[in-house]
Amino acid sequence: MNGYHVPSLCAPDLSLHTIGANVTLTRRVQQLEEELSVWKQARAATVDEASRDKRQHEEEKSGLLRRIANLEMQQVRKQYCPTSLAP
Repeated sequence: MNGYHVPSLCAPDLSLHTIGANVTLTRRVQQLEEELSVWKQARAATVDEASRDKRQHEEEKSGLLRRIANLEMQQVRKQYCPTSLAP
């Protein structure tokens, strides 16, 4: 069986019982759809935030790599150029 107990009812009572169960299930489906919508919005916001964080991290990383490259270049210039010619 399906796990639901439907009492032995005559046709009009069974019809009312079925309508009541249908209303209850319809309300529950609406509640679950609303909850799903909230979860989807929260996930979208989290994904957007993670994307912004990743973009910011990549920008900071690029900036740091440029600074490192500039510092390395300055070191090379100091090693191979006379101090009077170095900027």
